[in-house]
Amino acid sequence: MHKVKALFIVLFCLITIVGCDYKDITACSGELTQVSFDYLVSPTNGDNEQCWLQNLNESLDAQGRPQQQLDLVIQTQTDYEKYFGCSGTLPIIDFAKKTLLAGRYIETSACFVFDQSVYKDCRQNYFFNVQLSAGSSQAFAKIPYFAIIPKISNKSKVTVNVTYKKPCNSDSTQIVLETTLPSGDYHYGCTLKNLNDIDFGLADMVIIQTQADYEKYVVCQYYVPAIDFQKKTLLAGRYFSVNADFIDSENVYVNCNGDYFFTAHLHSGISPTLTVIYFFATIPKISSQSKAGISIVY
Repeated sequence: MHKVKALFIVLFCLITIVGCDYKDITACSGELTQVSFDYLVSPTNGDNEQCWLQNLNESLDAQGRPQQQLDLVIQTQTDYEKYFGCSGTLPIIDFAKKTLLAGRYIETSACFVFDQSVYKDCRQNYFFNVQLSAGSSQAFAKIPYFAIIPKISNKSKVTVNVTYKKPCNSDSTQIVLETTLPSGDYHYGCTLKNLNDIDFGLADMVIIQTQADYEKYVVCQYYVPAIDFQKKTLLAGRYFSVNADFIDSENVYVNCNGDYFFTAHLHSGISPTLTVIYFFATIPKISSQSKAGISIVY
């Protein structure tokens, strides 16, 4: 009788322990937890092209166009050096403690990354949300996005969701601009340096807020005009075209969200020469938090 009683007590304890510790992994809550992240490069520059993706295995569609969205999960220094290029040295990442989420999106109407966030669920699946500022342009643009997060498992699934910011309800306001730099093309004038190679039909730009960045990105054949960066911001862009010979006009607009849009009107020609056209506009000083995109119009 004592043995039966002792056995009953042992079984009761085991059931109690197992019952307390058992977790049903299938009963995962639908709630997501936000994950803190670091930018690969500072977003205040307004220049996502300080670093870019390279050596990608891009598949082409029937029209010969690369796939619209391509994403990577970088877990090692080897892959980091393989897939990334930067205008300067690669930012240091400790891959023993960190994982780099990266990707690029091709679109005619997306000008820049407006916002991004990272979440995870209780199964350690991750969700990288990228919000693009919508615009209008005839030029295709490659928009890169990066986020450095705490180290994740190689078994974790990462989903990247690219969406568009809702446009303003009110009309954009035109900004008074000064073209202090000669309109640059392959003939003469000022050009941009220390940016990654640009493909045919693509446009990109950089917001220049300091003298240091001015000297880093701009080179002129004859002289570099002085700009007071305490009062001014320089918007600089380029477009790789086969039939645009020169710039007809340039306009800058700001919408109700404080987003800036640099529109370059190009003269349409018939030259068979592949041309990188450069354009510049100085405007009244804008916030370091402001974003800017470029539109190409014929």
